[in-house]
Amino acid sequence: MINEELSIRNYTKDDENFILNSWTESHFSSSDSNKYIPRKIYLDNHLNIIKKILNHHNTAILIACAKDQPDLIYGYMCITVPHTMNYIYVKRPFNDFGIAKKLIEQAPMPFKYCTHMTHKGSKLLKELNLIYNPYLLGEFK
Repeated sequence: MINEELSIRNYTKDDENFILNSWTESHFSSSDSNKYIPRKIYLDNHLNIIKKILNHHNTAILIACAKDQPDLIYGYMCITVPHTMNYIYVKRPFNDFGIAKKLIEQAPMPFKYCTHMTHKGSKLLKELNLIYNPYLLGEFK
């Protein structure tokens, strides 16, 4: 049912707050390495990294939303050309509807790397045969 109502669109500046909030919250809580970082330190630093990624000239962000309500976001994927998936997020109630797969199918190129790892992301890493390389984040200065 969701797939019939699903549309993929490009990111607009109006999506920024949703992406910043969902990315930081979901990544902080679902990455093993983050459990050793105090929340304030993580948020103060990682929020700036995400903002730099979002505003980078080689970044593309695809938004999965309701066809008739483009502001109703189900999830998104942030990629950097060439070949890097920075983050993919789907709202929890919509996790088993193939939304992440739809976003990946719409990507303008195949991926080789990913820069953020989560529990769900590790499964995707294996499925897509990606190389986890958080050091690529150094490109966003």
